[in-house]
Amino acid sequence: SCPTVYLLNKDLRARKTVSMAKMRRTLMWTWELLFALLRLATSLASEHTIVFPRLLENRAANGQKTLVVNDHITLQLTPSSVFAEEFTVDTMEEGSPVKDYFRGEEYERNLYHDRHHKASVTVKTDNGIQVEGLIGRHLRIKPAIGVERSLDGHVAHMLYEVQPGASRIPDGKKTEALKRNQRDISDLDVDRNTTYPVERSGGTYVAEVYLVLDKYYSKVFKYKKESILDYISRFINSANMYLNSIGSNSVTVKIVGLEIKKTKDKFLMRMKGRKDKLLADETLEQFRNSYGNSREYKESDLFMLMTRLDIAEGDDKSYDDSVTGFSMIGGACTIYKAGSFEDEPHTYYGVYGFVREVSHLLGIVDDGKGPYDWIPGNTGARSCSPKNGYIMGTPDAGNPNVQYNHYHYSSCSLRQFETFVRHQDCLTKLNYKSPKTNIARGVLPDKYDMKHICKIMHDDYENVEYIFSAERLQRCRFRCASPKDFRNRFVQFEHFIEEGAPCDQK
Repeated sequence: SCPTVYLLNKDLRARKTVSMAKMRRTLMWTWELLFALLRLATSLASEHTIVFPRLLENRAANGQKTLVVNDHITLQLTPSSVFAEEFTVDTMEEGSPVKDYFRGEEYERNLYHDRHHKASVTVKTDNGIQVEGLIGRHLRIKPAIGVERSLDGHVAHMLYEVQPGASRIPDGKKTEALKRNQRDISDLDVDRNTTYPVERSGGTYVAEVYLVLDKYYSKVFKYKKESILDYISRFINSANMYLNSIGSNSVTVKIVGLEIKKTKDKFLMRMKGRKDKLLADETLEQFRNSYGNSREYKESDLFMLMTRLDIAEGDDKSYDDSVTGFSMIGGACTIYKAGSFEDEPHTYYGVYGFVREVSHLLGIVDDGKGPYDWIPGNTGARSCSPKNGYIMGTPDAGNPNVQYNHYHYSSCSLRQFETFVRHQDCLTKLNYKSPKTNIARGVLPDKYDMKHICKIMHDDYENVEYIFSAERLQRCRFRCASPKDFRNRFVQFEHFIEEGAPCDQK
């Protein structure tokens, strides 16, 4: 038995030695990780400043507010509008499409801009002053979670700068002839439902835009509508400050609807061997084919894909991923109204790319490029150097002489836009049909024939029914349904009840 005991003790000592060695390696790895995290925390801390924004008393009739961010930045905030009077959000619930209707004003009441500082922010005051958004190209602001308030009760915020290179601004390395420039659309008729046009007022041009957010983008927001709408409102608000400078009659983007994708779609054409790369032309063609027969596509001025993937031209052997979006020059108001652009959620990096693709769709070519024959009267932009740093040029962060130009269009761009709108009237009419909820103020919904109301509101769908829900009525909402949409799917429509109806009463 002695040899057996000896061997057993030897085995235990060996195991103990191995165990101690593993423990030492684990401790060394843990300390290395801890030091790495500390270095990362120190690095992050050096990239932002803690500020305590405060609002000054302001009795301006136009709702303007004065926001003091810190000793160096004071914003003169003006109320903004980016949504249509009534807009929709399309999602999926238990495999069935659901279309929610919302009032635009409800999602704009906290939205502001400052043209001088090029700021786009939401300001909420329910639990102290909470500011979130962007200030110019590189500054961002948001509440600092976990940081105590100031002695006078102001909420702590992070004011931080993003790196210029991170925004993936075009650097002039684009391929000379993108496929979008090779398709003749001169003979295309305007493709839209012209039954419901309404003249727009004020002399400005309004581009009615429908957005589709792919799964990879929506997932970052955990598919939450409120979070997505808050971010999109600030994003489009910032873009409008660029677009408003297109000439004497400015253009403004209005969101008429958006779709929050929760599943992968066949229209996302990924590059073989590089799944993070999205094939630009192939994806746009499939995207257009997928939605081309929908009412949303036909009635909107522009139809845009918002993606987190990296848009690229070429194939897995040779590609150019410097492009930040893709669209057809002059495609607005035609069957080629679709476009795509990149953005990293929560960063606003894609604002500039979105502006450029909207500009392309409105008939504006890049500075330095020649005219396009399929756009009547288009003179191109050869006389405007891209090095001057205008919106359709190549921004040069190292040249302070052209920094002012970054938010403005060149004379060539202005000329092309004026030419485009002379031949297309879609930006001067309200074309997107949205059913109005016709519930009288002060009257409970159960006093109505709700099935009849649903049928009137969705007369372009078959066999429309009313779906009763006491819980929804208490939230001032009601839902209609149809067994067949343009893809032959059962579809539901959720509406708000007009303000003033005592819908929360039992």
